[in-house]
Amino acid sequence: MVTVNVTNLICTLKGHLKTLNTIREDFKFRHPNAWHMREYMPKGWDGYIHVISEAGNMPTGYLPRFIEAIEKTGHPYTIRDNRSEMEPGEIPDEIRKFTMRAYQLEAIKSVVNNYIGGLYFPRGIISAATNAGKTLIMAGIYASYPNSRGLILLNDSTLYTQFLTDMPKLFGNKWGYCRGKKIKFGNITVAMVQTLVKHLSEYQKELAMVDILLVDECDLSTSKTYKAVMKRVFNATVKVGLSGTVFIRNLAKDRVKNNSIIGNFGQELFKIKNLELMDQGFSTPVVVKILRGNDREPRARDYDEVYKECIVRNKQRNQAAVDRAKYYVNTETLPLLVVCKLHEHVEIAFNLYKKTFWPQLQVDWVHGDRSDRQEVIEKFRAGKVDILISSMIIKRGQNLPLIRVIQNLAGGDDPATPLQLLGRGTRTDDSKDKFYFEDFLDLGEYVNRHAKHRISYYKNEGFKIINMLKK
Repeated sequence: MVTVNVTNLICTLKGHLKTLNTIREDFKFRHPNAWHMREYMPKGWDGYIHVISEAGNMPTGYLPRFIEAIEKTGHPYTIRDNRSEMEPGEIPDEIRKFTMRAYQLEAIKSVVNNYIGGLYFPRGIISAATNAGKTLIMAGIYASYPNSRGLILLNDSTLYTQFLTDMPKLFGNKWGYCRGKKIKFGNITVAMVQTLVKHLSEYQKELAMVDILLVDECDLSTSKTYKAVMKRVFNATVKVGLSGTVFIRNLAKDRVKNNSIIGNFGQELFKIKNLELMDQGFSTPVVVKILRGNDREPRARDYDEVYKECIVRNKQRNQAAVDRAKYYVNTETLPLLVVCKLHEHVEIAFNLYKKTFWPQLQVDWVHGDRSDRQEVIEKFRAGKVDILISSMIIKRGQNLPLIRVIQNLAGGDDPATPLQLLGRGTRTDDSKDKFYFEDFLDLGEYVNRHAKHRISYYKNEGFKIINMLKK
């Protein structure tokens, strides 16, 4: 008999050593950087990450996988639940006249009605693309548990500002906030994780009272900051991560991060993709255009230097982007967002676009070092800037419904980045019935492979793709 002692953070397994070792072996996976890490690890390290420790401890998010594994063996087990009881009430189909969409109700029910092995387990991951209305989904989960205490963790200041607008509409004066020096806990509190991590000891009592933990952009939850905060919220029986870019790639190099996210929250319970939202009219359809990038193999061999030679400082590639922008200017398909990775590239692109289009058009730029960056973004949001050259500060949390074209000059291999950028253009507005997203197929070691990966991501999402290289 295997006994599983369950808490909100850790499950402890007790039982026959041979059985536990068999299951422990099934739950290990090789670290993708094992060969490079050996000299920094304890002597005799086998190169594997063991989800279940030698003492029999595992993160509670793995409990569904563990129960599935042990039931396959036919070995008897018993569960001792040490968590606080959570009794759900009626799942609301509206909150203060904000009516739930059908899929939002489905997402809420996937959490509130979730059981594993006869154990109530209201935790997991909701994978929801941009425009799915994650705020209302989170509000619905919280509202399903009367007399509970909730905490919403955010990473993005723009999204936090939006929550400050939404929370009074949803919860009246019963909500709290945490950012900078303004901290007040309520029945449900929205908090910037960067602020809260600095006040963990000061507000440990309030954090211990939280029953429901909701984490937006949960793909970021593997950082030390998030882990430090979530560790203090140890009485949260309901624990849900939400993201539009979680588990979108499952290569060997992603296993550590993906498994850590599962350990934090559990398995994916619900998913709605960009294409579904587009088909239902909640998102603007996208047309992806693939353009020719740099036209020659790089001299450099180091990745950073290849990136700068092929992308950042490549005159032919940058000019090709400007030439494409001329087409959209001539067809009055504006505003246009141009996204770069490095500040240097933002400056290069801004000078080139401004030289080409100013003063006929308003051209501006933003990156992390510009003090008035939010004011510039607000002007772009309002349509007072025609072309904005931006760094990656634009990729999360920004509501920019007027965008009709995005040019991704940044390249890169992370699948989350282009999909997050796409989300800036999928916001619906009466001024558009579709928007265009342009990316580049580059030559050269690293950058060519990365470009092909990005194209595969667009195909996997089901987007319409036009190969401009054939024209």
